[in-house]
Amino acid sequence: MTTTITNTTLEAWMSIGTHTHSFLAASFGAIVVILTIILLIQKEVTRSIGGTQAKVWVRTLNIAIIPLLFAFAVIIIMRFLDLNNYG
Repeated sequence: MTTTITNTTLEAWMSIGTHTHSFLAASFGAIVVILTIILLIQKEVTRSIGGTQAKVWVRTLNIAIIPLLFAFAVIIIMRFLDLNNYG
């Protein structure tokens, strides 16, 4: 069992190493953007329901949304800097 897990982990690590940095950054960026959008939609739907339980859920969603918004801002800034290097 341990050998299977070790071999699977090594194969996954080696497959990550074969991808380029830009591919991994684009994948991470896409995941951050999609997750941010989904959580913002969930927050607005929860807020529209109203009530005390909805307020608790909105605060809980903010815990996940705020770091994602910072990551989203970093991604956008890096994209603009990357475009500036080509121009």
